[in-house]
Amino acid sequence: MKRISTFLLILLFGLMFISGCSKKQSGKDVEVSENTPVHIKYDLSGKESGTLDMTLKGKSVKMQISSTMEGQTMTLNMFIKESMLYYIIDAGGIKMAMKSDISKDTTFKQFDELVNVKEKLKEMEKTGSEEVLGYKCDIYKNKNDEKFSIYKEKYPLKVVSKEGTMTATAFDPDVKVTDDTFEPPKDVEYKDMKDMQDMMK
Repeated sequence: MKRISTFLLILLFGLMFISGCSKKQSGKDVEVSENTPVHIKYDLSGKESGTLDMTLKGKSVKMQISSTMEGQTMTLNMFIKESMLYYIIDAGGIKMAMKSDISKDTTFKQFDELVNVKEKLKEMEKTGSEEVLGYKCDIYKNKNDEKFSIYKEKYPLKVVSKEGTMTATAFDPDVKVTDDTFEPPKDVEYKDMKDMQDMMK
């Protein structure tokens, strides 16, 4: 059974730990409320290369990661809905589907802090600023020396870790979504995350 790579988990935690970005139009900011659907696409580079495509609205998230590491391609589809986390992974032809109650799963307890973004930023050191996609972002560094370029204390446009870099290449505020956008596929058998983790030990 192949493990989910460390870099991939760092990206997931980094993303969900903070959240997306607002857009400039004619020099003005477009405010994005908590329930505004937002779409962001990132390029991944480093030990793994690929793309990350994410749509979020409030606490609901749909994410797809396509990455290649040491010649192996992996596709991960992730859904977060009503405090439940769903994974569908295809790694080198090995497919897995997992689910977990975020509030009870210690591995993913970081997701419980999504609603308290500013408090999490207080635990990080502000080191400077830079522009990403034309947006002025503040750069924060955590205790693991991972750097997050954040716009308006809401959305990361760039994440830099020892394993690689994730940089936003597109952002769509108020993107159109349908009622089933954040619904995980129903024709998949989801194994309990804890059981899967026990199997991979």
